[in-house]
Amino acid sequence: MNRVPTTYSLPGGSTQSAPLIEESIFENEDAEDWGDFVDSDEEPDVEFACEDINLYPKGFCYPIFISDIIVERYRIIHKLGHGAFSTVWVAQDMTENRDVALKILMLGSLDDRDCQMQSEIISTAKDLTYLLLYHRTFLLPSPHGQHRVFVFPPQGPNLRNYPPRKASIATRMLFAVQLLKALKALHEAEIVHAGTVTQQK
Repeated sequence: MNRVPTTYSLPGGSTQSAPLIEESIFENEDAEDWGDFVDSDEEPDVEFACEDINLYPKGFCYPIFISDIIVERYRIIHKLGHGAFSTVWVAQDMTENRDVALKILMLGSLDDRDCQMQSEIISTAKDLTYLLLYHRTFLLPSPHGQHRVFVFPPQGPNLRNYPPRKASIATRMLFAVQLLKALKALHEAEIVHAGTVTQQK
């Protein structure tokens, strides 16, 4: 079995060796599925987990690739996921040398309600400990228009993907306490959150 050595470029023009790839994974031409080796039965789940690819040529989603550098500051590392109106990416903030999450809104979602709402929360809430608020925001130009981008601190996994039966009672209680403290902080600021679901944190 042969191994395929690969290298990738680093800032400044230097290169670094990537982990060796088993060549045999590329040699199985009889495999029914290709790409990420997704079984045919699982394809609908993968399609559900990805945003509609047709949103890119129409300009709704901002076209982005791993290792892209956004506004000369954020290097894209990994895709975290998507929502109804955005895609979310892990990026390295090259100015502050830390990881962040970039939420890039779809075209047509350039609405300042999120900015206004979070500014109101910051100015009125006494305890921001359990609230996920953006650190900064900016507009990202594309050939089709402007995309609003929010910069967040990176967070843990989506609770929807956390198997509740495998979590101990203590862990589930901890999740519940954190959620209730976040809602309490919002209510004390006279803000009502009417859509509390597991994927929203």
